[in-house]
Amino acid sequence: MPRRISFCLFVFLLFTVAANAADDNFAETIKKDFQEHTEYADKNESEAVKQRLEIIAIDRFADWKQAAEQGMPEGQVLLCVCYHYGVRVPEDQEESVKWLRKAAEQGLVRAQALLGQCYFYGEVVAEDHAEAFKWWQKAAEQGDAHVQFGLAKCYYEGDGVLEDKEEAVKWWRKSAEQGFVGAQIELGQCYYKGDGVPKDEEEAFRWLRTAVGQDHAAAQYLFAMFYFRGVGIPENKEEAVKWLHKSAEQGFADAQLVLGQCYYEGEGVPEDVKEAIKWLCKAAEQGNGNAQMLLTNLAGQLRDAAEEGNADAQDLLAHFYHGGIGVTEDKEEAVIWFRKAAEQGHASAQRSLGGCYCDGECVPEDKEEGVKWIRKAADQNNADAQFHLGRCYTAGVGVPEDEEEGVKWLRKAAEQEHAKAQYFLGLAYYHGVGLPEDKEEGVKWIRKAVGQNDPDALFALGCCYRQGSGVLVDVEEAVKWWRKAAELGHVEAQYNLGGCYSEGNGVEADKAMAIFWWRKAAEQGLAEAQAALNPPKKTMADLLKEMAAGREKMEGQAKKKDDTPATKTSKSAEMMNEGISTDSSLFNGLSLPSLGVVK
Repeated sequence: MPRRISFCLFVFLLFTVAANAADDNFAETIKKDFQEHTEYADKNESEAVKQRLEIIAIDRFADWKQAAEQGMPEGQVLLCVCYHYGVRVPEDQEESVKWLRKAAEQGLVRAQALLGQCYFYGEVVAEDHAEAFKWWQKAAEQGDAHVQFGLAKCYYEGDGVLEDKEEAVKWWRKSAEQGFVGAQIELGQCYYKGDGVPKDEEEAFRWLRTAVGQDHAAAQYLFAMFYFRGVGIPENKEEAVKWLHKSAEQGFADAQLVLGQCYYEGEGVPEDVKEAIKWLCKAAEQGNGNAQMLLTNLAGQLRDAAEEGNADAQDLLAHFYHGGIGVTEDKEEAVIWFRKAAEQGHASAQRSLGGCYCDGECVPEDKEEGVKWIRKAADQNNADAQFHLGRCYTAGVGVPEDEEEGVKWLRKAAEQEHAKAQYFLGLAYYHGVGLPEDKEEGVKWIRKAVGQNDPDALFALGCCYRQGSGVLVDVEEAVKWWRKAAELGHVEAQYNLGGCYSEGNGVEADKAMAIFWWRKAAEQGLAEAQAALNPPKKTMADLLKEMAAGREKMEGQAKKKDDTPATKTSKSAEMMNEGISTDSSLFNGLSLPSLGVVK
């Protein structure tokens, strides 16, 4: 009898251990789901987050709900997010906040931070900054750098708590020491102004220098202004302009404004009115009032100079009228001023006037007349004119088609660092148009255009790596370049990147990201992307046909293809027809383009 009891006890203990192990595995899986969701949500747009959640929740929602009901805070946040987006349950923001509060009350930092945000902005709950501060303080005390930054802002502005700049500095310092760039900037400004700490320009400069190491646009702008004014460092306008460029190129409007002023006044750089206008326009497009006012004043000055016969002023004034910069848009007036400057031999105006004739813009379309003016500019070594003249010859627009002459002009422009010319010269080498085919040389020129961040070149280089043309096959490298092009809005790159995510080619398979990039491409009207998002349902007949085709392909692998010679076509015709790849090993991606037609 004792042996029987011992055996029963052993079986009971065995089942207990197994159950505990299963519980531990369940908890770890929930925590992993939570961590992966958090990391993804921090890096991606809301729509992409929802799409990913919809796919994962198909298999995981039941476990998340069970975990939430069992009191696991990570499961409660996941359930909260499902209610927020309406994934596997009807959208219910109040239910979402209910589960978020349960997780926050258990001390989960992410939940406390989000609940504080709900109170601060009045999302679902009544706006209550004091209540927001309470939850943010709980999260900040657990070391969350982002929340520490927000808590400091509350103390600095007296929002939800009594104003206390010293306390603000304390929390910004905690956040900054964890590498949070926003806190590093704020702490630097506190030292510069003497807010909450004794004024110390050298310490201010030190914190901003730490922030610019993270490639943050606002930090780069402030760092530049320190160099301009000699704050904590000897004045150095050339160094200031270098940092203004970094910030402006990231789209920071204040940096674009100041950079434009620098070029206009010759501060830290040689005076360059065209470059000044470029940066002022970028700032004005973002609604910067000072940039808009400067451009309006500049337009008046240009008209005075243009009416006195200054060709540079006439060309610039034409561009102002053409783009509505500082004046009401008036393309007919633009053509008038382009013509005045062009007739004085101004190369840029000749190129622009030629473009107007080629496009029929405010003048009757006349491609021969357009090419005449473009050639005048090209003969003056205008790189953009050389590029367009090359394209006209390769496509036979306004002149008889002459591939060799076209490549000659493309090369002239490419050697002047014209990005599009470098890209098209690369395609010419790649396809053997106007010169012997040389894929390695083609990739070399495409790579030069990539160095200037040309979206078409980025896409093409990705295709080269995917196909192993001119370079060794490297799918991960292909994905890298397609991603860069896709982020710049290149529609074919967006489609191919979606295909990579769909099938796990060169990147971990992620159906949500596949849908995200396909939607981007579909929004631009790409039919292949629209089809990928809405694939037709296959019938049994379709499946049987695919199986038969697969067998036929396998049987034919050891045999030579039909010896019947293909109908010969010109290289240009082949290039014009090149487009969608039919090789399934390329996951039906869009392939390297041809020279195509003049655009």
